[in-house]
Amino acid sequence: VGGMIAFALIPLVFGPMTKISSFGVANATWAAVTALLFPIIGYLLFKEVISVWQTIGIFTIVIGLILMEVK
Repeated sequence: VGGMIAFALIPLVFGPMTKISSFGVANATWAAVTALLFPIIGYLLFKEVISVWQTIGIFTIVIGLILMEVK
């Protein structure tokens, strides 16, 4: 049920993102936010373990998003 609600909210979030930045950057940001949120939700709700390599990957995603916004 939560997945269906989240899927239904995509146009409400992704649409305005494309007005703020280019479609490519908005799409990459959407993918990165998704890649960041799911491990955090898994850790908090399901007590999943996040390895050192996964943590490095998450930080790499954050750095990539920052670099995409540098003009």
